[in-house]
Amino acid sequence: MDRTVNGAPPPPDTLTPAPATGDAARLSAADRARIDSAREAAQAENTRRTYAAQWAIFADWCSARGVSALPAAPDVVAAWLTGRAETRKTATVQLGRSAVRAAHRAAGLPDPTQAPG
Repeated sequence: MDRTVNGAPPPPDTLTPAPATGDAARLSAADRARIDSAREAAQAENTRRTYAAQWAIFADWCSARGVSALPAAPDVVAAWLTGRAETRKTATVQLGRSAVRAAHRAAGLPDPTQAPG
């Protein structure tokens, strides 16, 4: 699903890490291939598909309000989650939170679903 939010591209695949820096940037192609394979194995296709669907819902919600989805402010995520909690089951709300967290981690951004400290 190709969605642009406030001019920003959608988050990368939740399995794609942020660009390597420092020592990690010096890893060989074989090392990178093993890491990528392990990441892919760590998350089932259904999880990736579900996260993508949850991300699309969050991105649409943000777009309708004129706020950034990536990076998202913690209060923006909290507003989305509390609104969904009024009509959705706890597991669905938690899944949305996990999808937002995964998108931010994949983009190399701080997790807006965690309280500071």
